[in-house]
Amino acid sequence: FYSNTSPPSVTNTAILTFSFSCGTAQCSGSYVHWYQKKDGDKFRVILHINMRTGEVNSDYNHAQKKDFSAVKNENSCELEINAVSLVHSAIYYCSCAQSSHRDMIFGSGAKLYVTATPVEKPSVTVYQAASSDHLEEKRSLLCVASQMVPPVVKITWKSQKQDGSPLASPPGDTEQLDVIESDYTASILLIHQQDENSHTYGCSVTHEGGTVEGQIEEGNENLLPFQHEISYAATQM
Repeated sequence: FYSNTSPPSVTNTAILTFSFSCGTAQCSGSYVHWYQKKDGDKFRVILHINMRTGEVNSDYNHAQKKDFSAVKNENSCELEINAVSLVHSAIYYCSCAQSSHRDMIFGSGAKLYVTATPVEKPSVTVYQAASSDHLEEKRSLLCVASQMVPPVVKITWKSQKQDGSPLASPPGDTEQLDVIESDYTASILLIHQQDENSHTYGCSVTHEGGTVEGQIEEGNENLLPFQHEISYAATQM
């Protein structure tokens, strides 16, 4: 069940209409509701759609209810925004009933930015953080994404053995902590045990403009912080 596209945000600067998709395979009820959440405001119902008939009900007194419509598809529905403007900047969620007890489940949400500022790729810095945990055979790696527009990214860690084994998620004896601030997003990877063989650890930063990769080699005692300026192609939204 989902209510967002990938990457985790979308910036709208020119097009007149936009739509979000909501998967409904796990819904047992007939209705899907769409909500809008602006910063500092409560959740507001926009509309609901009958997934059997396609009928849309917008009788929820939303201030911009005439700007929204919905369309049902097979195992999904779409919320459409017409005449997109600054007032539509918000996070959008969908929900439906999952069981006969009418338990409601929600999608993870998708954030829409409406701005005149063009999309800017993140600058990604990856380095080994100094820590007393090193004496206890623990390592802390830090991945920082900054200077991006919009300021929304998703950071994931991957590891690879020096023998060339495929990239994969770090082993289970690691912990990840994410820190989100207004001007940057950081992810800390704490490695509890050192493997006998040196690994290459990397972070993958997913942004609206594309994916930025950065990597660092474990086991290098003289490793210094370094800056990655990685170019990538913008994805088609």
